[in-house]
Amino acid sequence: MQTQSFERKQFEKRIIEKAMKDEIFRNQLLENPKEVIELELGLKLPESLKIHVLMEDSHSVYLILPQMSASAGSEELTDADLAAVAGGGDGYSIQGCQETERMFCR
Repeated sequence: MQTQSFERKQFEKRIIEKAMKDEIFRNQLLENPKEVIELELGLKLPESLKIHVLMEDSHSVYLILPQMSASAGSEELTDADLAAVAGGGDGYSIQGCQETERMFCR
């Protein structure tokens, strides 16, 4: 069984590859990312979910920081943090996400 983070990375790779090959798709993705991703997934994403797409150029680089976990800054790791490290996860939490949101929840 694939983990949600793996599914998300695979989906992101597919979207990026398509956007690099198809200028119309890339422009649509930049203009209305949520609608384009819903079409690619074949489902309706929750209204509360926001999706931002940025395109780098020769003068800009974007660094995306993951959401801080509740235990961030504490010296002890939670059981969930340990499981993510031991299981090779990326540390993103998907607790509380609905099935359709999990690919995008952190």
